[in-house]
Amino acid sequence: MQRLAVTAMALGLSVLSPVAPGAWAQAVTTLPEEEAFGPMMRHRAVLRDVLEQAERQFAQLGSGGDSVSAADLAVHEAFVAAEFGNKLALEIMKGDLDRDGTATEEEIRRYVIYRNRSRARSQANFGEFVEQQMEQWLLKDANGDGGIDWAEVLAPPEPDSPEGRRVASMVASHAQQLRQALALDADGDGKLTLVEYQAAAEALYRSVDTDADGIISAEEQDAFNLRMGPVVTDQARADALAAAEARRAAAMRLLPDGRAKCEMPAASGKANVILAGLHTAEALSSAAIGTQDRAVHTGRLVVEPGDTPIYLVVAAHAAIIWQVSGATERIERLVLTSAIDVPGEAGRLVPIAGATGLPADRVSFLQRTDCLRYFEEVPSTRAAQAVAFVGEAAGKAPAATFGQYAVGTLTVPSGEIQAKSGRQAGVPRITVQGMGSVSIARGTGSVRVTTEGGDAVTELKNFNPGGVVEIDPEAVVAPLPAVPYEVLPQEAGLVQLLEAGALTVNTRGEYLIHRKIRFPADLTGAHAEKFLLLRGVPLPDGDPGHSDVVSEETGELLKLGGR
Repeated sequence: MQRLAVTAMALGLSVLSPVAPGAWAQAVTTLPEEEAFGPMMRHRAVLRDVLEQAERQFAQLGSGGDSVSAADLAVHEAFVAAEFGNKLALEIMKGDLDRDGTATEEEIRRYVIYRNRSRARSQANFGEFVEQQMEQWLLKDANGDGGIDWAEVLAPPEPDSPEGRRVASMVASHAQQLRQALALDADGDGKLTLVEYQAAAEALYRSVDTDADGIISAEEQDAFNLRMGPVVTDQARADALAAAEARRAAAMRLLPDGRAKCEMPAASGKANVILAGLHTAEALSSAAIGTQDRAVHTGRLVVEPGDTPIYLVVAAHAAIIWQVSGATERIERLVLTSAIDVPGEAGRLVPIAGATGLPADRVSFLQRTDCLRYFEEVPSTRAAQAVAFVGEAAGKAPAATFGQYAVGTLTVPSGEIQAKSGRQAGVPRITVQGMGSVSIARGTGSVRVTTEGGDAVTELKNFNPGGVVEIDPEAVVAPLPAVPYEVLPQEAGLVQLLEAGALTVNTRGEYLIHRKIRFPADLTGAHAEKFLLLRGVPLPDGDPGHSDVVSEETGELLKLGGR
């Protein structure tokens, strides 16, 4: 470690200099959140993807701890310098053909020719090229004896040498990235946390998503690109930094109105608080919440008999309608949240989730996606953060915490989780009678879509082994109105449209649009497809998500839905 520090210091790097809180912000000439997250503000970007990218980026900034500070900059500078120097040393010493610890001038010449032998016939000035390479490599011959040994090759380069300038450039690039990140240290304690980093990313995203529809359109990206860059005047810069700080503070709930949005009712003294985290539920819902353009899943929540009241908090990534049954009188409070938000009143984004089987006065919804993040594993850092939040917000620590990726049925308070896998025997099926018209067999509440063939059916079973469940919209308690889907979400909707003849599939697996349709919700990520809009067919309604839609008439990729 001593050699690393000496190497970095020889390059003129202040690797061990303390940095006062807020000092990095003074050195930045552009808004730090634009530098850190600007490349993420692209057409079709959604908030959840930006936050996940920010989390991965944050992990690369530090040196393995829970926060990032100036100490991490020192570690990065030292290791980058050492890594480059050691790689160069190993490359030069490959010329030590007799392995005596010294690469002579003749050995180095032979190695340079061998290393570049593919150029020998095609490059007319190959001899001149070899001499230039020799000149650079022999700069390491510090004592001028015509050979390079390990002591010489590992010696720190002079700052003004080609090697020194190259290393300094590499270190400066990484250091600049870290300085920009440390400028996002909102509370000025000299340590940047993931919460602060993601809050800055969310604040920038919401400032770019001017129509608050949860998706960056091509026009919004263009507007952001025009505004991005150095601030022209000191006053304009001060105003921009103040606005950015206000956005970060709001995203972190440091303002009074922001904190209120993350409050939930207090648990009674008799109640057991139970916290459950998951990614999704295994079935799709036939009812949408707030919009036709987001997929809503559904799962069963069974309450076991008992005397102790239950205060249940469920944090999920997916929007889920929970079908509550059993000893429902035990549920003192059901608090729901998800990572999926849609525009509500006055364009304000609202996380969507819902429940059936409980009266509205016993169901609560968190008002922001960043109040309580979902988790899938216990123990984990996310679960620990969720437990801490619930304990503070409900006034009582959870007595039990459960985590799972996907759930078919969740039983409380025991925490028993049932999940389907693959095809289930005896499950009813959906019979598609026409586009937008679906007959769903009643009884178990589960249905399976069947058709004569096609990848959509296989993918539906893979992604949603619980099939599609009929949900009565009028029975749903949710923060926004529940309505029937015009076209079922994801692959279930593709099957609908195929059976109705509105879509067909060519040999390349591309979907051909034969008549006016509505895109199924959430054709994003692994659900994305390729569509060809045939000549004379009107533009579809809805949002194609991450799917590509090409016009047969023009051959151009159509910009639809804003993602």
